[in-house]
Amino acid sequence: MGKKNYETYDDGEWDDNIEVVDLPLAEDTDARPLKTVVPAWSVEPVLRWQRSFTRKRWRTLGVLCTLVLLAGILVANLHGTLTLLTNVRTTIATRFITSPPQLTERLPTPLSITPSLMIPLAEAGFSCVTSTAWSPTGLAIALLGYASGCQYDSGNAVGLVSIYDAYSAKRLLQLHPDELIKQQFYKQFPAIHDTLLFYYHEISWSPDKKNIAILFSMHTSAQIGGAAFFGLVLFDQKQQSTRVLLRQEVNVGSYQLSATSYNEWDIQHGETIATPSVQNVDPFVFSSNIPVTEKYAWGDNGAFLPQPQKTIQPSTVGNPNGDTSFTLWQSGSVEVLKQDQSGGAHFDAGIFVWVTSFTTWSPDGRYIIDGVFIAARLEPPGHPRPDRKTLVAFHMENLPILPIHDTALLSALQRLNATQKQGAFYPTNISWSLNGLLMSLATSEQKKTLYSVTSGYPVALLTSFTSKAPSGQSTNYYWDNSINWSPDSTRVLAQDAPAKSIVVWNIPAKLR
Repeated sequence: MGKKNYETYDDGEWDDNIEVVDLPLAEDTDARPLKTVVPAWSVEPVLRWQRSFTRKRWRTLGVLCTLVLLAGILVANLHGTLTLLTNVRTTIATRFITSPPQLTERLPTPLSITPSLMIPLAEAGFSCVTSTAWSPTGLAIALLGYASGCQYDSGNAVGLVSIYDAYSAKRLLQLHPDELIKQQFYKQFPAIHDTLLFYYHEISWSPDKKNIAILFSMHTSAQIGGAAFFGLVLFDQKQQSTRVLLRQEVNVGSYQLSATSYNEWDIQHGETIATPSVQNVDPFVFSSNIPVTEKYAWGDNGAFLPQPQKTIQPSTVGNPNGDTSFTLWQSGSVEVLKQDQSGGAHFDAGIFVWVTSFTTWSPDGRYIIDGVFIAARLEPPGHPRPDRKTLVAFHMENLPILPIHDTALLSALQRLNATQKQGAFYPTNISWSLNGLLMSLATSEQKKTLYSVTSGYPVALLTSFTSKAPSGQSTNYYWDNSINWSPDSTRVLAQDAPAKSIVVWNIPAKLR
């Protein structure tokens, strides 16, 4: 039988010596006792080393060396690693998205929503409107455009701003900004006597409700394309104070400015602050003037910071006018391209491009950024991918890829691609309610549809009081078909070309 002897040492470790005695041999008559091949004196040091702390240190060192080797391999293949991480992130994001309805699927009939308020442009004194905005409370709407002449470089355009009650359509204020700007301009630049040509592109309420901002650019008649001025008109709803801020950029075309950086104004000090620039290889096509990521945030002292890319929950949108952080899924457009601008290259499956431009206020209302431009490609799951040669021909080889935000967007992309004609170029405006439950889609044919973000189904059609095409389209050449959601996501504001009006629709409670 066996006998086991245990001895302990001062360090608390156990040493076990086993002695085997009187063990019977197997019944096989040819069996012989086993001989020791390795001498005992050579085995004892090895066994002692296996139980020592030195062996643990060698094992730890081996693990560290392996990790360093793996890190070196990843760094050496950095481009492939980033591509892999992007694909993984896109795959994870897609898991939040349910399958959209098929094109052949019979969908429920969407609700038909008629306007709750209309402001005819002719009665409001506008020849065209370039921008609309809700007040932070949703009780008023602001309109920016021209009283005459929508072609700003003709010298005949006259700027106009009006504010209306969002429920009664009663006009609360009217402002002609041209004269205010001219007074400040000729005072600040006394050596310039040329005619000024204004382009009013954005009106926006500060989140602290104190200011309304008119954002514009302009040229002198003698320096179109060579010198650009950017400006900001600030006023309050009671017009108790009005300020005009101006900035000049010399020998740089406005398209180059928008393609490399943005303007940020410090309202408190009445000046612009330094902003980072990005390098764009081809600013004439699709480009961004800020690093493209899914989320942005306001930091201290007016810092506007791209956030690390993470998987964004489908409901996340955020308000750029007042929120500390928000996503790039602001009002924008999706463009489906099947041939390049010269017509020499084709990709019949279609390339989807997401383009957005927005103004953003810091939460305290001190800083405002004019003109953040973002462009990126969208790749729906299972959609054919263009090769690099095709992307180069389309000037898209440098565009980053964004994961699809939600089922509604995926559904919209599928339907747009199915109806897109070869070579045609029809950008479609898309915007989300701030609560993230609905997505609006407005086509160039003035068809406006609301989609459920969860199901991807079209749930409502925004109709007009008239189906007739507007007469005298040359006078009202500018029709912005984007949809502007109220802060509480209960109403939408848009231009309606058939009615030649600014229109508000109430969203039924069961949809929101």
